[in-house]
Parts: sequence; C-alpha cells; structure tokens
Amino acid sequence: MAIELKQVIEYLGMNPEEIKELDDLKGKFDSEFVRKSAINEDFEPVKKLIGAAYGSFDSDLSNVAKGHEIKVSAIEGWKDAKIKDKVKLLASAIVKSKELQIEELTKKAGQGNDEKVKELTDFLEKEKSKRKDIEALLKNVSTELDTTKQTYESKLKSTKLGTLINSAMAGIKWIDEVTELQTEGFNSIIAKKFKFDLDETGKLQVTDAEGKLIPNTKVTGTFKTADEVLAEEAIRQNLYKINPSTQKKAAPVFNPQAPAASTNQRVVAPRMKLQ
Repeated sequence: MAIELKQVIEYLGMNPEEIKELDDLKGKFDSEFVRKSAINEDFEPVKKLIGAAYGSFDSDLSNVAKGHEIKVSAIEGWKDAKIKDKVKLLASAIVKSKELQIEELTKKAGQGNDEKVKELTDFLEKEKSKRKDIEALLKNVSTELDTTKQTYESKLKSTKLGTLINSAMAGIKWIDEVTELQTEGFNSIIAKKFKFDLDETGKLQVTDAEGKLIPNTKVTGTFKTADEVLAEEAIRQNLYKINPSTQKKAAPVFNPQAPAASTNQRVVAPRMKLQ
C-alpha cells in the first residue's frame, strides 16, 4: 500500500494544511524532533536542565567567598571553570588568603608584646573553627553535585533509551487492519518477555525477562537486535505485514477425479471398417 505524504505529516503530529512547501516541513520537524544520536550532555535542552541545578551551587560558592572577603571575579579561571573546579579554586583562594593574614599577624607578634600574641592566638582559633565549617560546606556541595549529576545522567539515559525503543517500535511493519487494542496487547507482551537497556557504547540492547542476551540462531556468536526481536514477535502474533512475494506458494492440489494416464496402459488402435 503506497504511503501518502499527508499520512506522514499527520503521523508526525503536524497539520497538513500548514505544510505548503518543503521548508515548512523542515522547520516544524527540526523544532520538534531530534536525532537519537544527538541526545547527550551537550544537547541544549539537557544543558538547560543541568545549568539550572548548577546555578544554585555557583551561588552558594559565591556566598562562601563573600564571607571570607574574596571576590570570585578576581579568582583566575573562575568564569569558565566547571562547578567541581570552582570548589577547588575557592578552597585554594581561601587558604592563600588566610596564609597571608597569618603571615601578617606573625610579623606583628614578632615585634613583641603580649597583646599582639593574644590577638594572633585568638585569630588562629577562630580560623580553625571557620576552616572546619568551610570543609563541611564544600563537602556538602560536592556531595550534592555528585547526586545531581547522577540524577541527570539517569534522566539522560532514560530519555535516550525511550527514544531508541520508540524508534525500534516505529520500524515494525504492521498489518493494514491492525487495531489499537492489538498494538496495546503487543506492547504488554513485549514488556513481559523482554528488557531493554543501553550497552556500553550507548546502543539499544535487548535481553530476555531474566536479563540474558538472546542468541541469534542465524549468525553464530551474535545476539538478536531489538529490531529482530520485535519483528519476530509481531510475526508470532500475526501482526506483521509479510511481503506477498516472500510468502510460500501453496502446494498443488491433487484432484482424484482427473487421474493421470498410465504409461503402461495398452493402446488399442481403432478398427478399420470394411467397405
């Protein structure tokens, strides 16, 4: 059955009346869809989600810096640094700042009087307490950062996995008369019999319900792909549209009412009439 352009446009969720030229289709398609290979940390929507979470951490670090009279804008490499690198840069800046203060007070104490020694001692005690607070804060920020990263990595994987599964399902050649109830039943069977995940290269991988790869009986040493598993299951459920040219021809029917002539049968010539 030939596919009409209108059917394709409606399948993509677009209004055929709004698609007058190829550029119209390109514009709407590019704004709504993305290649599955492009879904990664550099994908703009993902970057926005991660940026929103990281923004709060950046603000926390700036507040810590202000508490120690440090301007983050004066820290070399701060603007283009990642969050984890900013934690290290700030910690280094705080240590350097305190070392300068201690050095200055030590010089004053060396000039000698009890009041200056007491001033230095009190300062060092306060700095020890502050340092513990800073270390605790930086540890919390680092932990929250790792947790956020894991959360978004999980969401990123889930998004990519869902996209790949939908792409594989879209490749099934359904029979013309397939119903919504049949496709829902098919999806339920697939969910019970198989599991889908991403392999180490980020490609879609399918296993049985126990998580074991499914051997490919056609090619030794290989395993079935998601496309192969879905197609085979659709065929098993009589939902896959088979190309008529690939179907087996029916065996010839034997007709007992028209037996073939025996080669051993004696042939009698017609008698000649006498005149």
